[in-house]
Amino acid sequence: MAEIRRFDLRVIEAVLRRTAPGINLTGALGGDVRIDWGERGETVQLDAVAIDRFQLAAPQWLGADQVVVPGISLQGRASRQDRTWQVTDFAVGSDVVSLRASGQGATTGSPSEDWSALVAGNVDVARLAQMLPQTLRIRESVQLTSGRISGSLAGLQGNDGSRWDVAVTAADLAGTHDGLPIRFDEPVEIALTARQQGSDTIVDRLTCQASFFRLDASGTQQQGTLAAQGDLTQFFKEVSRFVDVGDLGLAGRLQTDIRWNLIAPGQVALQAAAEATNFELTHGDQPPWREAQMRIELTATGTQDAAGTRGLQQATLRVESAGDVLNAELLQPVATLTPNSPLPLRAQLQGQLRSWRTRVRPWLPATDLALDGIVDASVEGTGSSHLVQINMADIRIKQLELSGSGLRISEPEARLQTQSRLDLDAMEFTASKATYTSTSLAFQAEDVRVKNGRTQLEISGKAGFRGDLARLANWMRDSSQPPTDQVSGSAVGQIEVMQQAGLTTADMQADISNFAYATRTTAPPRTAATPAGETWTPMWNEPVLKVAGVIGYVHENQTIRLDKVEVAGDAMSVGARGKLTDPFGRCYLDVDGQVGYDLDRVTQKLRPQLGSLVTMQGRDAKPFQIRGPLMAARQTPVSAGGVPQAAVSILTELMAHGSLAWTSAEVQGFAIGPGQIVTDMADGVATARTIEVPLAEGTLRLMPRLLMNRSPMVLQLAHGSGAENVRITRGMCQSWLKYVAPLVADATAAEGTFTVTLDGASIPLDAPRSADVKGKLSVNQAQIGPGPLAQQLLLVGSQIRSLVEGKPLGALGSAGDNWLDLPSQEIDFKLLNDRVHHDGLKMNVKDVVIRTRGSVGMDQSLAMVAEIDVLDQWLTSSRYLAGLKGQTIRIPIQGTLAKPRLDRSALEQMTKQAATGAAQQLLQEEINKGLSRGLEKLFGPPQ
Repeated sequence: MAEIRRFDLRVIEAVLRRTAPGINLTGALGGDVRIDWGERGETVQLDAVAIDRFQLAAPQWLGADQVVVPGISLQGRASRQDRTWQVTDFAVGSDVVSLRASGQGATTGSPSEDWSALVAGNVDVARLAQMLPQTLRIRESVQLTSGRISGSLAGLQGNDGSRWDVAVTAADLAGTHDGLPIRFDEPVEIALTARQQGSDTIVDRLTCQASFFRLDASGTQQQGTLAAQGDLTQFFKEVSRFVDVGDLGLAGRLQTDIRWNLIAPGQVALQAAAEATNFELTHGDQPPWREAQMRIELTATGTQDAAGTRGLQQATLRVESAGDVLNAELLQPVATLTPNSPLPLRAQLQGQLRSWRTRVRPWLPATDLALDGIVDASVEGTGSSHLVQINMADIRIKQLELSGSGLRISEPEARLQTQSRLDLDAMEFTASKATYTSTSLAFQAEDVRVKNGRTQLEISGKAGFRGDLARLANWMRDSSQPPTDQVSGSAVGQIEVMQQAGLTTADMQADISNFAYATRTTAPPRTAATPAGETWTPMWNEPVLKVAGVIGYVHENQTIRLDKVEVAGDAMSVGARGKLTDPFGRCYLDVDGQVGYDLDRVTQKLRPQLGSLVTMQGRDAKPFQIRGPLMAARQTPVSAGGVPQAAVSILTELMAHGSLAWTSAEVQGFAIGPGQIVTDMADGVATARTIEVPLAEGTLRLMPRLLMNRSPMVLQLAHGSGAENVRITRGMCQSWLKYVAPLVADATAAEGTFTVTLDGASIPLDAPRSADVKGKLSVNQAQIGPGPLAQQLLLVGSQIRSLVEGKPLGALGSAGDNWLDLPSQEIDFKLLNDRVHHDGLKMNVKDVVIRTRGSVGMDQSLAMVAEIDVLDQWLTSSRYLAGLKGQTIRIPIQGTLAKPRLDRSALEQMTKQAATGAAQQLLQEEINKGLSRGLEKLFGPPQ
């Protein structure tokens, strides 16, 4: 006989730590434990045995929770005598769990021996929840005040076999939620009655019943039924009172019916059906999974031979909901069925991609991609828990819509065909062949391999492709904003991706046919009733554009190597090398390259933008460098007051250097000699070094810079920019000079020189006509063959002089026969609000002097006033005209440069007001006669 009075549980803690690191066990076992043994058997007697201050911490199993029980009591008797055993009144008691057990039987373990056993117990659910809140995931706002789970297990072995009766009841569950009472009104009851007859297990009855669920089952391995139905809404409502379900939501009703029966020796047929009504599953901000009515049907025939080997002879699965259908079937029998057995399957899927994606989302990685379309897919192959082999997959999607991560793909129809293999153990996907066709993109890939390794994603394969650039560009546009530019063309090429140690390299070549780039232009309204229109303005085109590149991705430091990037057209070519760091963030570019160009061809391509008055010649190749990020910072700047500010353009962080040289050029009538522009960009400003080149026997000096750190971008010309001692040409008079000095507009001939000095210029690139330009035009003794405006003013001046001198009209000769003299003078001008303003422009023919001031619109409209002085020498022939001495005739001018309109009534009125006394009477007679005839000659009869 042996007795144990006290035992410290820490003695066994070291043993337990071998399987559960971090475990901590304390407590002391004490009481009267007697062990008797002899020749016929042994007896263990527990009297008043208790474990004081029992405490268990096991982070591996319980996390931060701990089991703390002030005391545990044990009592009872267990004995073995000869060939029988007996347990009498064995009991375990605590404030959490209580358990009682008794039984007896033979020790031989023979199935024919009689035995019986009874176990019953209770669990205090409220006390258990207090100890293990995180393990049981109890809400912080929930406090359980009562609840118990009681159960019993009775077993009996007799001549006709064994029998078990199990009963479990959970009841009286109550508590508070945020101080408000909550309670389960109905208990949860589970009952099981089962028998063992020979090798057969018979379930006479299995029931589970609660307020939200009921299950009934009975049968054997050869034949049986199981039916279940549940109210998911009620179930989730009651469970979520106590358990923290996070952002999950569940609703609807579910009904299941399963039947199986033996159809032949060793063959069991299974039929199962499940139907969900008004089902809804929500998770966070993801779109909910809703099914008004979904039905799942499964049929299968299983086999089992005498050795216990199980197989699968046939199986079909059908899922149907709201017109969406999935059919799957086993293609051939599987003789040996294990969890790893490959199953030869064929599956067909039809319906809406959006709904199918919602159904499988719980089993897929989280993504922000939105997918929609009408799918008709067929897949055939074998699958197991380790390997999926697709012998044939044909997936057709109509009205495909895919958006997310900056993409928006819209295709009327797309088709993917592939033969592939997915190794789930190695996380490796391979495709011997894959073909994709759509209106935007088509490719045929071979020997594709994608492996998700421990440290990197490995990709290899080769493919030929074709693409429609206009449609592909739409993939990356913001559909909420109208496009401001567009590209078009057809690309054909091939790409090969190779994998080496830590390096993925892509070698790509493509030919783009009929490449074109255009921008959207808003035309002003033609009339008040005609709204503004929008057109596409061609900016660049290439019959054939060749693109080639070798790009490598270094996995260790996540860097993209630009080993070779080449783009070549018939007017320009670009070659570059460098690297791209932080490719999944801001994409920092570090590139050196060279641009080759033929300026004659470049200006021909830009003719719609430059017009016919810009030509350049020169062929060269110049180096360039670009440094900085290609993507804007994701965080929006915030001011000191917490107000979000406009995002800063990436151009403020880019640094670049480049140059352009030409051999000759002509711009707006300027003949420009050879020169070069060298530009550096930093802090969002591109600054060109001072440009000084020959210009029409003079010199052009420009100090430009482009402000790229704002929208719209602005071109600025510094003070002192301009042209010096430039020879006037007829071409200048027909282009830019007529806006600054309108009297030279469309001159028939031109001689002389001028100098233009700018006080400064600020030109928005999106609306150059709204530029702000100020400067001074200095004329050095020029002569101009008068155009339409100058001719009319000279005719008026000569008519006034003839009338005042008492000579016949036109005595000075036709204005078209005279040269227009521009004496040395300085004229201030400015471009503001789409109009060029000037003041003090003077011209004369003989002794007729005309001055003008006003503005010319960029549409050539006129808003001017011409002034003609009455000279003293004109008045010597008549004493009646002395009142005109020192007078100035002011003539408003409207119309356009090509068709000017002089204000006749204003001329008449001003002439009347200029005469007084006798002069007025004489002028009234003479001027009304003569001037009327003269003006009618010039302008036609009064309207």
